[in-house]
Amino acid sequence: MDKKKKIMSILISLIIILTMIGATFAYWSWSSSEEQKTEVTFTKSAGFSCSADGGGNVTAENVSLVPTTVSDSTTNNYIKRTVTVSPTITETEITIYMDLWLDINSIGTGLSNSDNFMYAFTTSSTSPTTGVVSSGNFKGLTTGNTVNLLLGNIYTETTNETYYLWIWLDIAETNAETANQTISLSLNGSCTNHPTITANTLINNANPSTLMYADATDSQKAEMWAFSQSATEQTEETIDYRYIGSSPSNYIMYNNEVWRIIGVFGGRIKIIKDEYIGSSYWDYKQSGVGTSRSSTGSRDWGDSQLMYMLNPTSYSLLDGYTKDEAYIYDESGNVIYRLGCKPASITSGATSYNCTTNDWTLNSTALSQISETTYYLGDSSTLAGQNAKTYYTFERGISVYKKKSINWTGLVGLMYTSDYAYTFANGVDDKCYSDTINCKSNSGGTPNSSWLYKSSIEWTFSTYFDGLIYGIFYVDSAGNVLSHEANYSRGVRPVVYLKSNVNLEGTGTSSDPYEIIG
Repeated sequence: MDKKKKIMSILISLIIILTMIGATFAYWSWSSSEEQKTEVTFTKSAGFSCSADGGGNVTAENVSLVPTTVSDSTTNNYIKRTVTVSPTITETEITIYMDLWLDINSIGTGLSNSDNFMYAFTTSSTSPTTGVVSSGNFKGLTTGNTVNLLLGNIYTETTNETYYLWIWLDIAETNAETANQTISLSLNGSCTNHPTITANTLINNANPSTLMYADATDSQKAEMWAFSQSATEQTEETIDYRYIGSSPSNYIMYNNEVWRIIGVFGGRIKIIKDEYIGSSYWDYKQSGVGTSRSSTGSRDWGDSQLMYMLNPTSYSLLDGYTKDEAYIYDESGNVIYRLGCKPASITSGATSYNCTTNDWTLNSTALSQISETTYYLGDSSTLAGQNAKTYYTFERGISVYKKKSINWTGLVGLMYTSDYAYTFANGVDDKCYSDTINCKSNSGGTPNSSWLYKSSIEWTFSTYFDGLIYGIFYVDSAGNVLSHEANYSRGVRPVVYLKSNVNLEGTGTSSDPYEIIG
């Protein structure tokens, strides 16, 4: 891929350490030595360069509390830093894009839990409420998260711009947990010859649900489609954004592997590994071991062996379960999984585990780019004649067999059956969209019109029970959606949700996949 003009470099290093003491709460008042300047210049290729003149180290000292309002122009009650950026363009007819963001190196839990620990990035030197470019709070953010300040600022000629970063604790704060807290931030940035992509960027480029695939241009077919979803028993009314058809621009590099973007759900990008990590049982615990009710394994993802294989070994266990350096045990002390292995047959009272080594895992960088989400586990009672909306509804329903979990909160899952079916929507292939059990070509379907179809057998996340027969839905090699017990070996493609503040660059094509830049 052509990355010759890509620039990814530290723009400014700005460390802010704050300590708050006292019994009442308002803004921080702070003092520091003369503001230090650190100039950083970086150039990647002929055509353009970027530089910044910004903050060195700042330490809050002699902290006191001043009951002022946010409209007060007094700057003593804020951490304030000046940031001057200087893009230089030496090549004619070139456009560059600059991003600035805050890396959170550490943050006290009291501040992370507060609605009132605020920031603003402005063009005003006198007030954090004038000339606001971006603003918000640090609620819910943790170490490793980022906060966007500038995103895709466009420059077509050499220029200088000055901004001001303000950080404060709002006077509305009354919670004692914000006392004696620290935070360390680094101001970081990049300058590229193509814009930063966010989940909102993808959504803004999405096609309306009324556009049929056959009527779309090639550029429209490369983008997502919007799908309105009615409320279900577990979810509210919402709009999903999905890539459909055979060749959308949804390639992304993740975990040093090629993945594909399924879509954007709840403001977060959902991705799936493009190729299988191999074949595996879904689960092969015998009856009475963990949640298994038969000799064909458990359909409850929250205690399935495949879930343990895909997720980090530090992952939380079900109530009553325990773990040592080698095994995970159920509440009765039965071995249910050996760490680092693929799923294997395991009986009640077993003391050994037939281990085939699992060679796939998420590296530390990949783990820092995703966060937990709720996966829905409702049972379908019908195998034949289901369309994408029907799948979507039962997956988010509460009808399950023998108290099987209705949802699971975690990191790594699999695609839903509905994810597969929706790739045939809006006229891509009406047969495969409306009757997935008969998607194969000799039944009138065209499964290879879906980018998710892989011409092999693959597990999904969705489960089936009709009162007599139960199993897991899978996509067979012909493109049909069928069901089988958990102790069958099928292809596995992991699914994760990127953090909501993840930024991308690239075009999403197979030759220039999106790359995660922060």
